[in-house]
Amino acid sequence: MKVKDILKNKGRDVMSITSGAGLIEAMMKMSEQKVGSLIVKDGDSISGIITERDLLRCYQSPGEINNKKVSDYMTPSGKLIIAAPGDNVQYVMAMMTEHRIKHIPVMEEGHLAGMISIGDAVKAMLDQSVQETRRLQDYITGAYPEE
Repeated sequence: MKVKDILKNKGRDVMSITSGAGLIEAMMKMSEQKVGSLIVKDGDSISGIITERDLLRCYQSPGEINNKKVSDYMTPSGKLIIAAPGDNVQYVMAMMTEHRIKHIPVMEEGHLAGMISIGDAVKAMLDQSVQETRRLQDYITGAYPEE
């Protein structure tokens, strides 16, 4: 299974925010959209990503949260771990596990093609496993589904 298969089912919409936005705005947007990360965009270029974990880090340093910006806590674009549509889901899951990340932007020809989470990857692999198990059971019992 490939990343593009997940994007086909999930869609390619990605929530974003600007680097100059406040952390409170980022928190509210994640909560409203029910997402765990936002791509940080300034104009057409990707500046980075901000995640729930990044938002939690803001409480480690003293200061008024109302004055803190996304740019102060985001992972900058130069440090992003990215996937491509043609990558195997198992490979992407291994990358996410190795780097301890839950969200990975998908880039295609230098442009953002989507975003997948570890949950998206696990669901896709589970769905594939269930289908394979059903086909094997049908093969063993001779009960092929009607087409």
